Amino acid sequence: MDIGNYDFEGPYQLDNWNPPSRAGVYCILHRNSNNNYNVDYVGESENLSERGFPWSHHRSDCWIQSAGSKSNVYIAIHYMPYSTQQQRTAVESELIRAYTPGCNG
Repeated sequence: MDIGNYDFEGPYQLDNWNPPSRAGVYCILHRNSNNNYNVDYVGESENLSERGFPWSHHRSDCWIQSAGSKSNVYIAIHYMPYSTQQQRTAVESELIRAYTPGCNG
């Protein structure tokens, strides 16, 4: 799946996703009534397995509210092995500017 100019893996239903110990940028999404995905949140992590997925992330309540239910919350990941935090943050910021996700505010 393409988000912005980046290739993302997924989307995966967040309830059923097991985060790997990998660096990357992630987008939290939900399906809308047209069966398309809306971007609710963009984040980055050096190690996705330590980020608090699925539901202990500090913004997860906003994701659920935007999606309408936990079962409608999805994640897509752009893996960035060997990246620096500055490189990941640059991608994260670009996507936030492009999509203005409601849960990043």
